[in-house]
Amino acid sequence: MPSAKVNNLIKMVNQIAANICFQSTEQEAVLKIVNHLQLFWAKSMKQDIIEYYQQGGEELSELSAQAVARLAGQ
Repeated sequence: MPSAKVNNLIKMVNQIAANICFQSTEQEAVLKIVNHLQLFWAKSMKQDIIEYYQQGGEELSELSAQAVARLAGQ
């Protein structure tokens, strides 16, 4: 089970994805999510969410998972 800190990151990235998806195609949304994470998230936050994704990332929405994968360079 993810830590409270990682649970908060999961919640935030899923909320970002939910807000962005209404105004974009899927691929545009993924790019906008990645851009948001790159601009506004601290390096440690990005590392934590990438690590969570790489360990399965079960609680990430589909768009969130795609964005985190792209952020991780996968």
